[in-house]
Amino acid sequence: MSPAVELVRRFVDAYNAAAAGDRGRLGSVATPEAVAGYLVESHSGVVAPLASRTGVPDGAGLEVDPARASEPFPGLVVVPFQGHGFPRPDFVGEAELHLVDGKVARVVFRAP
Repeated sequence: MSPAVELVRRFVDAYNAAAAGDRGRLGSVATPEAVAGYLVESHSGVVAPLASRTGVPDGAGLEVDPARASEPFPGLVVVPFQGHGFPRPDFVGEAELHLVDGKVARVVFRAP
């Protein structure tokens, strides 16, 4: 399993656990200062600390196929995602995981 695939799998597991109330799991895959950005239709965006309820909404969930992850260059992993439990019911797009020392420092969810 490639490092990018393993990172995506671990990140999604931690994200989904955080949305279910176990926010402590994010520390195993993300930096303490990590932020989440949500860019919807290329014009509406929100940025918040990843460990916050805005960064990971309660009850939300991500579905990804880690095998579809790509690493266009070192420090960036991109994977298609489908979100559940978000205000937008068709929350699908690409997640960009920006890495620092092997941990997620910023995740950007782009939903066209």
